[in-house]
Amino acid sequence: MIRDIVPEKEGSRFGRVGRTRLLGWYGSFKGAQEAVIQNLMDIYDNDHEYAVIEEVEEGIWVACRQEWWYQWNEDGKCYDLIAKPDLVKHLINFGIG
Repeated sequence: MIRDIVPEKEGSRFGRVGRTRLLGWYGSFKGAQEAVIQNLMDIYDNDHEYAVIEEVEEGIWVACRQEWWYQWNEDGKCYDLIAKPDLVKHLINFGIG
């Protein structure tokens, strides 16, 4: 699953993390990674600083097995792989809301 994240803006009603949206699902990490790095369908949309790919199993209320975090690189006009941001260090399972 791919989800994008907009950090809180001053006075935001969305809280510290800001807002997120589920962008899509891929059957392979490679496909998801290419979509994020290449900013397919304009994931960035002039606002979405972070993107996360989560590996999950099929089922109800499943926990994320692994996650890969990306941050927008304005100079390269792409997302770069990063360590999990402090902003969300205690949060998991973005894909299931």
